[in-house]
Amino acid sequence: MAKLLVVEAQNADFAKGFTQLAVELMALESPQPILQGAVSPGDIGQFSLLHREHKQIQQDLN
Repeated sequence: MAKLLVVEAQNADFAKGFTQLAVELMALESPQPILQGAVSPGDIGQFSLLHREHKQIQQDLN
């Protein structure tokens, strides 16, 4: 089952929202090797993936 963590980008500040999303994804205790997340001010979203093994976050996925 795929899960998605969504963080609110207050005042449409995607930079701060993405930082918060990255920290929250890293803090999640999950056996999944790849976690999905999104930052949204409400009407649009910016997606990302956390690759736990590589300790890498991909931002701005289509």
